[in-house]
Amino acid sequence: MSPCRAIVGILVLAIFLQGFPLALLSRLAGPEPSSCEAIVVLGYAIEWNTGLVPEGGLLSQRLALALKALASGNTRTLVLSGGIAEDVVSQVSEAAAMKRWLEERSVLRAEVLLEEVSVSTRTNALYSLERLLEAKEGALPNSICLATNSFHRFRARRIFERALRMKADAAAVQIFALQDATPKTVWSAFFGSNVEVEEAVQARRELLAIAYYFIRGWL
Repeated sequence: MSPCRAIVGILVLAIFLQGFPLALLSRLAGPEPSSCEAIVVLGYAIEWNTGLVPEGGLLSQRLALALKALASGNTRTLVLSGGIAEDVVSQVSEAAAMKRWLEERSVLRAEVLLEEVSVSTRTNALYSLERLLEAKEGALPNSICLATNSFHRFRARRIFERALRMKADAAAVQIFALQDATPKTVWSAFFGSNVEVEEAVQARRELLAIAYYFIRGWL
């Protein structure tokens, strides 16, 4: 093989490995929400020393999606789901940090529920549904929309759907993932925003997480 062909092959492989996982997972998010009676924002890492949501990061993107949906829909309940990570010396939960971020940017007219125990996507699902059941006296909303990043939506939606099957009288409840205006492409990993580049990095790890959850029977 000539050096030129080898270089071209390496470049093609690099583009595939860097950009393809994000483009694929972006398209597996499921259908566009038809309604969002409740929105669940899934937590992510906050600043370990201040307990604040990092500006321009993955968690702020999730919150921005939720704000947009709140402004345009008929959402009655907002669940902020995320506990305290081991490395957060401020002892602020992700849920509390998200609530502060939202309140600094908007007047929240929906009922806000904090779920401050979960430390994984699976426990996000289990405990968020419990909070909704407690708040609604045992009745879940007909539609629940998840606010998370594009690389995470497929696994999050599948886990929530599985957790939902464990609840009584939940057959009519639909789980959606809030969508971006434009789906991610292979090139988002190279020419997208800083957040999109970070999403591409996380998308590769997400494939491993999907495999692990599948093996454990959680998907």
